[in-house]
Amino acid sequence: MKRNVIVCLAILIIASFAFAAKEKKEEKPKSKHYSVNLSLYYPLSINKTPYDSANFNLTLLYSRLGRISGVDLAAVASVVKDEMKGLQITGVAGISGNSMSGVQVSGLFNVAGDHIKGLQAAGLINIAGERLKGVQLAGIANIAGNDTSGLQGSAIFNITGESFSGIQATGIFNITGENFIGIQATDIFNVVGENFNGIQAAGIFNITGDSFKGLQAAGIFNVAGSLNGLQLGMINVAGKVKGVQLGIVNYTKKEIRGVPIGLVNLSRNGRVRFIAWGSNLMAVNMGAKFMVNKIYSIITAGGFNLYDDVSEAISYGFYYGVHFPVNKAFVDIDAGYSTIDNEDIFKSIVGTRDHHVLSLRGTVGLDISRKFSIFAGAGLGYLWDHGSDVDFADGKTKPLFFAGIEIF
Repeated sequence: MKRNVIVCLAILIIASFAFAAKEKKEEKPKSKHYSVNLSLYYPLSINKTPYDSANFNLTLLYSRLGRISGVDLAAVASVVKDEMKGLQITGVAGISGNSMSGVQVSGLFNVAGDHIKGLQAAGLINIAGERLKGVQLAGIANIAGNDTSGLQGSAIFNITGESFSGIQATGIFNITGENFIGIQATDIFNVVGENFNGIQAAGIFNITGDSFKGLQAAGIFNVAGSLNGLQLGMINVAGKVKGVQLGIVNYTKKEIRGVPIGLVNLSRNGRVRFIAWGSNLMAVNMGAKFMVNKIYSIITAGGFNLYDDVSEAISYGFYYGVHFPVNKAFVDIDAGYSTIDNEDIFKSIVGTRDHHVLSLRGTVGLDISRKFSIFAGAGLGYLWDHGSDVDFADGKTKPLFFAGIEIF
């Protein structure tokens, strides 16, 4: 059944192009206006030329008119060569060669060759050749050639060739060739070729080629040429940043003027240092310290649990804090979380509890050289046992003391 419908539609479209090609070779005849026009399959119709106009057009298979101001109803397909104003409802395809003002509804396809103002709704695809002001709703896809303002909503994808102002919402992807103002929302990905101002939200990734202003949020990663606002995702990438990057990995190709919040923060105006220290909780600790401006994060691993006197133990965690340089000295204040895995590592057995640790620390350090620093500090750690039968409130607060080095 679907194949027959598609074949029928293809025949109708080919036929319409054949008529159009023939008309270009002929001199345009004088057009007539009909209040009511009936058509079986043009030219088996009341109108004798495709340049005629009507207020009400009723079609069984296929009709072709120059203009309609009013209502156009077709069981299969209708082509309006120049201008359609009013309501066009077709079972398969509705086509307006130049402009469309009003409502265009079809079972499968709608096409407006130039301008459209109003609503396009189709079971499969809507196409606006140049400018759209209004709403496109489709079962599969919406396509607009140049300037679009309003709403595009579809199940699979939306595409606009140049600029868009409004809302694009779809199931798989949205693409705008140049500039976008408004909201892009999809389950998979959004792409804007140049500038974006608003909210870009995707289940997997967002890409804006040049300037981004607003909120860029994705389930996995965001990319922007430059960012002025907030990036929220597992991986955030931008050329320049003025605002906040919040994720697991944040990367700024040039420089960031703002706050990166994540486990790994990288920027041209930042540093990565190796850090090692000993403490009264875990005897040996080491990791990487990622510094951007005055913000830093530490990813760490350690061994030998002094608190429980367990040699077969490892810890892993992270810290996030603020760095205050004072001449060749510095003061760091951070908060962190870590897990201590005691004996039979990566297994939980009765009688040997693993621990969760929340900590708040203060550090004083001295830069011996550009690539070598020493530090010592103190703080408080809140420890509670790991397990479904353990309550957070049953934990204990312990003092922390530590000292170590930073290099590179």
